[in-house]
Amino acid sequence: GVVISKMRQPTCLATSTKIGCGTASTDAYIQYRLRPADNQAYAAAGALIWRPSAGGCVDVLLGRSVRSMQPRRHGTWTLLGGKRNKEETDAAGTAARELQEETLGLLDARLVRAALTLESSVCWMPDGAYAVHVAQADSAFAPVSRLETGEMLQLQRALPGTKASSELPRLASKEARQVLANNEGRLLLSALMRTLYRRLPEAHDLVRAMGGAQKWAQRAGLVVTTVADASRPAVVMLPPHERKQPWLEEDVQPGLEVDALLWIPWRTLSRPAVAHSFSYDSRRAYRAPFDVRNHGKVTVHPLLAAILSRHTGKLLRKHIEHQA
Repeated sequence: GVVISKMRQPTCLATSTKIGCGTASTDAYIQYRLRPADNQAYAAAGALIWRPSAGGCVDVLLGRSVRSMQPRRHGTWTLLGGKRNKEETDAAGTAARELQEETLGLLDARLVRAALTLESSVCWMPDGAYAVHVAQADSAFAPVSRLETGEMLQLQRALPGTKASSELPRLASKEARQVLANNEGRLLLSALMRTLYRRLPEAHDLVRAMGGAQKWAQRAGLVVTTVADASRPAVVMLPPHERKQPWLEEDVQPGLEVDALLWIPWRTLSRPAVAHSFSYDSRRAYRAPFDVRNHGKVTVHPLLAAILSRHTGKLLRKHIEHQA
């Protein structure tokens, strides 16, 4: 993922890639291809993936940031992308690699690169020389397209000795929440696990690899507490806005920069920028969390807030709504 404080200004962006300084465009634009000079001088690249949703609306795919030099950015949502590697020669390749890395292989870089090269447009953000590919979700994004709006996919790095698929953590968490909902949101941990294993036998390996039922439940975003009249642990499912966020308190898995994916309605995401006419006030407005249906409150990463609240936000809004 991109940390905005690390991004260089376009006066000398690619000194590590034998590219001349001062060649990047200083104006924001969106078009089918990057200008040749910008495809040489870009410092970072990412992708804003969108899809049609119910009622003629549009959803966009965001990732939850868990690794940053600034703790206040942990748990904020942003587009998928990151810094350019020395050997990379085009922005689509950088964006595709980042999407594969940040989804822990859920998306295939080769398929994503083909989709970004053939079907996407590119929005150029001169501050930071950042290239944002804007693409409709096609077959290359099938592994994440099945998620409903507001349904969070918790990413989990593959664990040695397990046969757990990339879908299993999400399925196990969803099944556990359904069991809790059927029991008024509270259940003994032992009873929850018995029911979960009966419904989803393959969850045995996943829970064992994560260090046991209690650690798994906490990583799944459930609240583990103690029954008042006994020492047995119980699990409580709180409303979304009251849930604890254990990923802010635990050590992040090595190298993990994004730990969850979420489809968010585009109109909800762009509303603060539109309300404040894409001014500096709109960027300040993004500091406050806002509600996403079926999920709860989310907070936007400063990088995404900067993209949305500037002229690039106007360009993206016009382009996405026209395409949809």
